Amino acid sequence: MRVCLKASAGRVTSAVSGAVAAIFFTVAGCFIVSFSQLTGKMAADRIHPVFVCGLRFGLAAPVCYLAGVWETGSWGLDMPLRLFVIIGGIGVLAWGAGALLFYTLMARDSMHRVSPVCNSVSIWTVALAIVFLGEPFFPALGVALALLVIGIVLMSPSHAGTQRWKPALPLALLVALMWAVNLILTKLFVADVPRSIFVFVKMLWATGFHALFFPAIKSRITRGGFWFCAVSAVLLAPGDILLHRVGQAQDRRGKGDQHDRRDQRTRDREPPHACRILGSSAA
Repeated sequence: MRVCLKASAGRVTSAVSGAVAAIFFTVAGCFIVSFSQLTGKMAADRIHPVFVCGLRFGLAAPVCYLAGVWETGSWGLDMPLRLFVIIGGIGVLAWGAGALLFYTLMARDSMHRVSPVCNSVSIWTVALAIVFLGEPFFPALGVALALLVIGIVLMSPSHAGTQRWKPALPLALLVALMWAVNLILTKLFVADVPRSIFVFVKMLWATGFHALFFPAIKSRITRGGFWFCAVSAVLLAPGDILLHRVGQAQDRRGKGDQHDRRDQRTRDREPPHACRILGSSAA
């Protein structure tokens, strides 16, 4: 009996400490990524959004690669071509088209209107998980969606706002949905890839996607725009890696304790780790 009680107490303590650590690192990651988006906005005010995205992901990718070498102990990617292409497709969707649209909106409208809608990705991820992954609906989701709709209405353009772009909020909602689809695809296809490598491959493909448009841009890259992109990239790499690593830890915890069938059935009903991480797909 004492042994069982000690084991139960140990599991509870471990679960609580793990939850506290996950919350702390999630908040820290979101804070870092928020500053990355802020400096990205400053860059978008100075240079074309295509340059902003290409430079940010291009400068952040080597940092993620080195983090992947440290994490895996290997200089190679060690993944089949099919998986490389799948991750690349996810990267083009989320950080290619999605990020380009996001920073176009940031350049055309104010950050305080665009960013909250784009970063509502977690809510939409849960909704998509219910529809496509068969996960259970819970009342809090309905309340969250209702509040989001109310917020969008309150932030809609008014005649007094001369700096507001009318298509901004609908397109910001599209960005959030694109990022949510990215998280669902990640959950389905690439849950076991080391997070640093996963982020690196996504950034690699996103950089290539943006580079395709460089020759068509008539404007130049200014010194100020470049340095804001560099600062944004330095913040983006650790922020995204941190958020994805928290998600990987959530997955591992959900797959553990295979001998406890009741606990396992409970975990199987939980939403994917990405649904529980705010801003985990932020560009």
